[in-house]
Amino acid sequence: MRIAFANWSCRLAGGAEGYVGTVARGLGARGHELALVHEVDAPLDRPPIPLPHEAPRWDASVMGVDGAVAAVSEWLPDVLFVHGLDDPTLHRRLAAIAPTVFLAHNYYGTCISGAKAYKFPTVRPCPRSLGLGCLLRYYPRRTGGLHPGTMWRLYRMQRARLRVLAGHEAVATLSRHMRAEYLRHGLDPHRVHQLPFPAPPTAAALDVQAGVTVDLDTETVRLLFAGRMDPLKGGQVLLGALPQIAAAVGRPVHLTLAGDGPDRARWESRARKLHDQQAGVRTSFVGWALPETLISLFDTAHLLVVPSLWAGPLGLVGLEAGFRALPVAAFGVGGIPEWLQDGVNGHVAPGDPPTVSGLAAAVAASLSSSEHYARLRRGAREMARRLSMDEHLTALESVLETASRRPQ
Repeated sequence: MRIAFANWSCRLAGGAEGYVGTVARGLGARGHELALVHEVDAPLDRPPIPLPHEAPRWDASVMGVDGAVAAVSEWLPDVLFVHGLDDPTLHRRLAAIAPTVFLAHNYYGTCISGAKAYKFPTVRPCPRSLGLGCLLRYYPRRTGGLHPGTMWRLYRMQRARLRVLAGHEAVATLSRHMRAEYLRHGLDPHRVHQLPFPAPPTAAALDVQAGVTVDLDTETVRLLFAGRMDPLKGGQVLLGALPQIAAAVGRPVHLTLAGDGPDRARWESRARKLHDQQAGVRTSFVGWALPETLISLFDTAHLLVVPSLWAGPLGLVGLEAGFRALPVAAFGVGGIPEWLQDGVNGHVAPGDPPTVSGLAAAVAASLSSSEHYARLRRGAREMARRLSMDEHLTALESVLETASRRPQ
């Protein structure tokens, strides 16, 4: 097949772009021809999404929408594989070129702000479907900003996205949670497919840590956060939980935070205050991590903490951690409970609403004894062993091929 990927960026800006790169390598190795159309070349400090050298790339910010659409059309793709575009008009015009499959990395077309969360009076997941009722809650529940023009513009954009998706040959999701989200918004259940969990790039290193044991009785507890630093990723909650965690485990706690984003300065300020006020609590901010750096961070941590306050579609970083036998503590929101089993490969904190004390309890439970922790490591490794990129790619190929055969 000739598969044209479409994404807002051509660089490894986040987890969705990392997935695109991994899947593109897999599909290329299976003999498919690939191309990429994108809206921007940013952020410039991130490497490009890896594609085969001969794969064409078209930048709509340079060529213009008309030029990018014309280039894709001339390439004659069998199927368009969309991962998120900011401009619904570009999305609609590209979808008119060839049968289209959309992969849902977020709440594209189903939430005004895309956050799927109330922010007032407390942060908690929003259970609503996109509709006029969302406008009534936009200000009282702080689901977005404060400008009425922005509210109306975003609402119209998300409605336009949903209309475009309804006309696609298929929508693919990585969790039951996201499939249910699109079914609730009226998409044809025969065209919404849940794919098997993908194995991340770190899968090849599955057994490197298989024989390592960690003595929790003598070492400083080392926690890891890895992800984008924005308000709904829960960094402030995690930092606030550190004193309770240190008290519960009875040892010093060192939290490493890998990533970047708009909330980084605020988190760093909170961390400095903790250093001044709380003995036995330390933090390190190491910036955005390349895959090989992330593997090293997994290998030197006792526990990955995923404090996301919003109902994230899956939480791919937790699957990656499993390939290094690293247990996870997280709020039970979105797709996370589909792979994080309480007491098996980590511990789950109540997510509606998420609280500092609930997260601290989940972390402390994960580290309650060396014996229990060893069981969690085995559980994390066993969960990872059940994941297969070949199985994921085979299921994805089936969806793409079926879509490509449908007449438009």
